[in-house]
Amino acid sequence: MAEPSRNMEVEKLISYTDDLVKVLVEPRHLKHLSYCHQQNLSLSSSSHSHHQDVCSSLQGLCQYPFFPSPIV
Repeated sequence: MAEPSRNMEVEKLISYTDDLVKVLVEPRHLKHLSYCHQQNLSLSSSSHSHHQDVCSSLQGLCQYPFFPSPIV
């Protein structure tokens, strides 16, 4: 027999996936999600670019990257 906490985790996961499916089947929600994703990529790329500019200006003072490379 499964542990009660594990059953609760599975129930939460099923609930989450049901909610996600409800959002994705609505075209306007999917369009909004896609728009937000594109904005996120743009902001990430811009932040990375600005970080690189600052590091170049400081000539070696920024030895460790503060922002990970953008995922494209």
